Amino acid sequence: MDYLFKLFTGLASMLAGGAAAAWIAWRFLKRSENPGSLVLKWILTGAGVVFLIVYVSGMGLLAPGIAAAVGIVLGIIWAPSIGMTIAKPLTAFYDGGDVAIEDRPFYSIARAKQKQGKLHEAMADVRGQLERFPNDYEGWMILAEINGDGLKDNGAAQECIEEIFRHDPPHTPKNLVFALTRSADWHLALASDRAAARAAFERIINVFPDTEFAHTAAQRIAHLTSDAMLAAQRERPRIALARHEANIGLMGEYVSPLQKPEDPAERAAALVTHLNEHPFDASAREELAMIYAGHYGRMELAEDQIEQLIAAPGASQKNVSHYLNLLADFKVRFTQDQTGAEKALRRIIERYPNSAVASRAEQRITCLPTELKGKIKSQALQLGSYEENIGLKGQVPKIL
Repeated sequence: MDYLFKLFTGLASMLAGGAAAAWIAWRFLKRSENPGSLVLKWILTGAGVVFLIVYVSGMGLLAPGIAAAVGIVLGIIWAPSIGMTIAKPLTAFYDGGDVAIEDRPFYSIARAKQKQGKLHEAMADVRGQLERFPNDYEGWMILAEINGDGLKDNGAAQECIEEIFRHDPPHTPKNLVFALTRSADWHLALASDRAAARAAFERIINVFPDTEFAHTAAQRIAHLTSDAMLAAQRERPRIALARHEANIGLMGEYVSPLQKPEDPAERAAALVTHLNEHPFDASAREELAMIYAGHYGRMELAEDQIEQLIAAPGASQKNVSHYLNLLADFKVRFTQDQTGAEKALRRIIERYPNSAVASRAEQRITCLPTELKGKIKSQALQLGSYEENIGLKGQVPKIL
């Protein structure tokens, strides 16, 4: 029974050792640049070892010399391989070692031709790469740029953008948003098509709702160039120059009639009208808050506008931090309310703990007393001025 157990154990060990040796041999053969040469080296090495074991041990005084000769031959056979193995970690820094080269498109030649103005040659190079990598985002964007920026062909540029959206799996949101933004830019610059540009931005909002991408797209929609301005860009009308006074340096202070300051009440009314159409326009709402706080002295109306900005869908950390710092500015500048300013800044810390904006808010809190000393402690407000156009408050739509 013990004999059978030992026999079974021995056979299992031999099989395991043979399997391990075969696996190691296969790995070496797979990584070898010349598998045939490697197999020959193994055969010669095995023959040398067998010769030493079987014959040399019985040769007496000649055995050491013969063994040394066999060792020298084996050393000559394996020296190049051993040297390469030792040097490989160092040479890998320069040639990448055994790391497989990623099969990816290269557009350096096409980019160089594009810069040289050889647009059609550049397009041919890009299409050659896209034949191998048909879903490559960079390649289709280069084609779109060549058509849009170089050849001024809006239709071809838009077709490249649409091709990007046909790919499966889809590209990253950042890349898709960039493609749609460029699409809108070409619609405006090449075709003066405001509606198509707006549709591109609305597509961003629909595909990525309640994100920073959608928030930025809403701002672009609110500030799209008007149809009248687009028409003026196409027609390039002549500008009639008015006659101005000569020697104005001798007249003392001079105010150009072209620089007539806009009445705050009129500006507020215009902003309200604009916000009725574009309630997500952050810059317009911020300007309206400034007028409410600075001109009318109505801090509650200004705060309402700031709170709507903070609650806007897709408002980023940077945006919210800016709005709360702006609210703190209002508290310091217009009401000298240190407590209110500190409360606004602490909202940043609570909302984004352990962040850079929170660290800056903490620093500003410590400097609030110094800020207050630099402001006028009392502000004279003209009686009745804050009652002008107070109806504007009810006309501004909520964005929530």
